[in-house]
Amino acid sequence: MKCEDINKLLSAYLDEEVNPRERKLIEDHLPTCEKCREELRLFASTREALRQALSTKAAGAEPSIQAWNNVRQHIESKSSFWEHFTGILSKPAWRVAIPVVLVLIVVGTLWGTGVLPGLQGGKDTIPVPITTVPATTNPTTTRSLRVTAVTAVTDKLSYLPGEQVEIKLSLTNITQEPLTLSNFPPYTEISRLGVLVRKFDRGEQQINLAPGESTTYTIIWDQLDDGGKPVNPAVYQVAAEYVTVTKGSSPAGQESYHELTEVTIEFPQGAMQKTIEVNLSQTVDGVTMTLERVELSATEIKVYFLMSPNYVQGIADMRCKYRIDNGNTFGPVSWGYRMLEKGMEFVWGDLYPAPNDAQMLFFSITRVSVPRVGDYGPFEFKVQLQ
Repeated sequence: MKCEDINKLLSAYLDEEVNPRERKLIEDHLPTCEKCREELRLFASTREALRQALSTKAAGAEPSIQAWNNVRQHIESKSSFWEHFTGILSKPAWRVAIPVVLVLIVVGTLWGTGVLPGLQGGKDTIPVPITTVPATTNPTTTRSLRVTAVTAVTDKLSYLPGEQVEIKLSLTNITQEPLTLSNFPPYTEISRLGVLVRKFDRGEQQINLAPGESTTYTIIWDQLDDGGKPVNPAVYQVAAEYVTVTKGSSPAGQESYHELTEVTIEFPQGAMQKTIEVNLSQTVDGVTMTLERVELSATEIKVYFLMSPNYVQGIADMRCKYRIDNGNTFGPVSWGYRMLEKGMEFVWGDLYPAPNDAQMLFFSITRVSVPRVGDYGPFEFKVQLQ
């Protein structure tokens, strides 16, 4: 996403009105772009300046209905002016003056309409403070706002089994004030499809970051899980903490984490990528499970089953396990379903990928539990991969 597109979203970002995809694009972009970080600080400073000025001058004031009508009429009569004025302020030369100009315009408008009767021109200084994070205008609402951003890159696009994985992470202070972080480096974890594989605990250092300053640290992963066992070739997700500040009735610091990058571990011979039409059926106690097809890709294996009768009232539980050739047995595996004209189709996805020279996939549905009907299984299937 270009800086121009990011800038259009910054105001909505501060109001937490962007969608998850836009939020991720913005937060991935900010640590790498000083210009956009400055734009964000400018927006935050402007809003805080307005809030401080209005709260200072309007505290305790109870403007009349006529006063607010005057404000509305004044703004409506100046609509063409505002359109022209905002166009001028969008030019780079005006950006440094935006906070002060907007404060003067808003306070001046309210003064002229009687909303701020106690304000006397030329005698009061309008504060334009530096703020760490944009403050909420509703003290009863609690919002968590980012004050740091974390990014991560790996030294290679993919790795062979057993190779060391080098992950370089960068942590940036995206606020306008110095930030002190304890327990550095932050907690980091490696997972696959939401299941934790390996964790790296917090450090014991304390670091100080100036506004916009970044610091980097490196994690070396030996491709072992937390139990000391080698992981299977697959795509893994790297997540790390970032610091947030909760604004509201109970301000407090806290840490959260999110996905940063992916680590791909590949078979030396490559992964099998093809679709195999199977259409094998097995019936147990009147229930038939038909293995329709198997889809193999570089990142996963998916298997598709059709169940008869379809038991549209729902399945309480379904357990399965699988293995490739004489390798490890894995399970249980998450599943989903969809209703088709031919019946209820079940899908097991996210199975580990298979190497190019694999011969056989063994897949077993160990139990199907239907409420008020009973349990069925096991259903055993062998799929020839070559």
